[in-house]
Amino acid sequence: MSLKNELLNRLSYLLRRGRFDRELDEEIEFHIETRADELEAGGLARSGALAQARREFGSGTRAKEETRAAWQFGWLEDLARDVSYCGRAFRRSPGFAAAAVVSLALGIGANTTVFSLVKAVLLGGLPVRAASRLVSLHQPSGAARLSYPDYEDYRRQVTAFEDVAAAYPAVPRSLSAQDDAERLWGQLVTTNYFPVLGAEPRLGRGFTVEEGRSSVVVISDSVWKRRFGADRGIVGRTIRLGGQGYVVVGVAPPRFSGHIRGLVTDFWIPLGLHEQSVPQLQQGARGRLEQDRNQRWLYVTARLKDGESPASAQAALQAVAGRLDEAYPRGREKRRLRLEAADALAMGLPQAKSLLSTLMVVVALVLLVACANVANLLLARAAARQQEFGIRLAIGAGRSRLVRQLLTESLFLSMGGALLGAVLAWMATNTLGRLQSSVPYPIALDLTLDWRVLLFTAALSIVTALVFGLAPALKGTRAGLSFALKGDATGFAALRSFGLKNSLVVTQVALSLVLLVASGLFLRSLRNAASVPLGMDTKDVLLVSFDPRAAGYTNERAEVLFARVLEGVRALPHVRSAGLVDTPPLSLAPNGAGVSRPGERDAVLADIYGVTSQYFRTLGIGLARGRDFARHEPAGLPAAIVNEALAERVFPGVDPVGRTVNWEGMPHQVIGIAGNAKSRTLAETPRPQIFVSLEKEYSYFWGMAGVVLSVKTDGAATRLAEPVRGLLREMDPALPVYDVETMADHVDRALLLPRVCGALFGVFGGIALALAAVGLYGVMSYSVRQRTKEIGIRLAIGARPGDVLRMLARQGVWLVSVGLAIGLGLAYSVTRVATAFLYGVSARDGLTFAGVSVLLFGVAMVAVLLPARRAAGMDALRSIRYE
Repeated sequence: MSLKNELLNRLSYLLRRGRFDRELDEEIEFHIETRADELEAGGLARSGALAQARREFGSGTRAKEETRAAWQFGWLEDLARDVSYCGRAFRRSPGFAAAAVVSLALGIGANTTVFSLVKAVLLGGLPVRAASRLVSLHQPSGAARLSYPDYEDYRRQVTAFEDVAAAYPAVPRSLSAQDDAERLWGQLVTTNYFPVLGAEPRLGRGFTVEEGRSSVVVISDSVWKRRFGADRGIVGRTIRLGGQGYVVVGVAPPRFSGHIRGLVTDFWIPLGLHEQSVPQLQQGARGRLEQDRNQRWLYVTARLKDGESPASAQAALQAVAGRLDEAYPRGREKRRLRLEAADALAMGLPQAKSLLSTLMVVVALVLLVACANVANLLLARAAARQQEFGIRLAIGAGRSRLVRQLLTESLFLSMGGALLGAVLAWMATNTLGRLQSSVPYPIALDLTLDWRVLLFTAALSIVTALVFGLAPALKGTRAGLSFALKGDATGFAALRSFGLKNSLVVTQVALSLVLLVASGLFLRSLRNAASVPLGMDTKDVLLVSFDPRAAGYTNERAEVLFARVLEGVRALPHVRSAGLVDTPPLSLAPNGAGVSRPGERDAVLADIYGVTSQYFRTLGIGLARGRDFARHEPAGLPAAIVNEALAERVFPGVDPVGRTVNWEGMPHQVIGIAGNAKSRTLAETPRPQIFVSLEKEYSYFWGMAGVVLSVKTDGAATRLAEPVRGLLREMDPALPVYDVETMADHVDRALLLPRVCGALFGVFGGIALALAAVGLYGVMSYSVRQRTKEIGIRLAIGARPGDVLRMLARQGVWLVSVGLAIGLGLAYSVTRVATAFLYGVSARDGLTFAGVSVLLFGVAMVAVLLPARRAAGMDALRSIRYE
């Protein structure tokens, strides 16, 4: 019989088992009846003939089993029986099953949650055709920006590329509809952008070559659904972006948000519109931007030709870069480009990899602790089932069959833990998805539990079952048959030297200590970050963001708007002061500029802010010397205020007030010195800062935050949110207003990373502590049960309860001490990777190491003494008779 026919026959039996069994019974009976007829014809009576026929046929049951073995999938039948037995066994021991499933669910859920983050940050592919053939061009520093002339040369000369597209991200525009204005984020792209990426528009088309400078737009699928109600007639209509009309030529495919993963993109317009869309790009350019090789502003993506590998394309790219270095030298700087996957994060990738690697190690440790805990529970359960195993071995079951049964039980528990862990991961990822960072650009990471995450969870559950189930299964079936039949646990215990259970407890204690040390470091870091001096007063301050540039304002119109806004807001009740700033502190994204004294070549890199009068008063930043900005500054050089850190660097030992300072080569007169305040992050040392007039120099500021109105109130800041919003809407309904929050809430967002790390590590450390305590308690309880007769004999011959208590406590202290010693060594070695994420605390902080060790030792001693005290109070006669 061919393999195909055999497989079909077995499937047929599986689907119609009842019918086959009936036919088998009928066939056996037919053979017996036929033989009986022959014997009866030979002179035997009917009853004797039937008896003789049955004896000749042999065991009918055996014949049925042999026939079924040829018809069925034996392993599937065995598995079904094992699963059925597991269900009955765990119904008889619901406490054991619940403890094991919950322990595993915590470990598997933690791993699934972190893998969801890994998938979103590092593994997410673009929803385009043949995404693996797309590459991005990067500088050696990691920057992804190139000049337009270099882009054109690479596009023409690198033959390994099928085509090359360029884009400039982060173009804000207001979408106006009646009295509602929403701030959208778009990209300037070359006309071949959609074909190169392989993104086929859902409706309409992409751009044609002739539309390189035309007012046309492709909108995202989410904007099409949210703002236009999924109207299929949107193609060909004119919408207003930033006060200008654009003809919609297409709708991007679902889930497509451009080539930079994580950044939200709402629309795409031709790159040729950069002069009217982002005129600030032209500043500093030598001639037209398209001709200046020093202005690197484009993100470049290429599609590899069929048959070309990334390595061959890299070689071809570097050859072209070498020719460009000879034709257009940049001094010492060379064009050393590298190719990366086109869907890599645009920023923060090394930091993200470091943090995710740390989290993966942590959750792996949590899972190992959980596995050790469940393995201990299974060992105790196996010891209690020795008599059952002995009986099954005595009646013919092989050891391999028992091991398979025990592994099935482990897999049963692991799958239950995986299902519950997936639910916990779903809850955790939903919570993480709602968190907001202080980055002033909308970020969206796909944290959904897709097929990759579920496949990871399923694979993890199988591996987990083998990790915690194999050793107990092998050890539980290794005891001698005579011991097993007697139900003698000492036979089981005689197989150990130091003992598998003791080894697992030591492992739990060691890994738990590592996790608790990490938790302690991050919790102390969070406390330090929350209490770090900001150099400003955040109480009762309201922040309201709006973007004149997204609404199409020119610099002159914006200056008039700023004056009207400040005048109107300062006149509102409960307002003490109000000022404007281009980017609020702790936003991670202020502009940087080189600042120096006239005639000096070496410049100090400083964060530059555009502010108006009363900004310092509103945020409580003191002026050490000099004065604030005025609405009408005296004629002469533009005014500037420097902070103390910049004054010490640029004017050491000299009063800078009244002196001239150059910002990017533009002279300014210093009119005041401000106190040091946090600029980008809470962990930074005082950074040099320079403040210039936002009203007079607005053309130099084009940060993602737009313009932020800061309002100091005499009470609860939130009650002024609607009056301020209404005032801005009354001044210009097309002006997008967004990110209305208090300064305290804004600072809280700056604490996002330390809070998330503190919360995650705190939870993981708590889980590890609880699992270690449960595991140690289980080992001691098992040890007491195992030594019940011994303890009874000791008590009967005169041992005092205190002697028994000390004897058992010494065993627990020994296990905990060994675990602590190993754990301290591991923690000292691995916590250094967390240095970059800690605030004001060393990764090898002695106080944290000592405090955590004392905490774990104390909890462990409670887990040890509870069963030890119970053993010390045993009745001697009952203990001796204990079975």
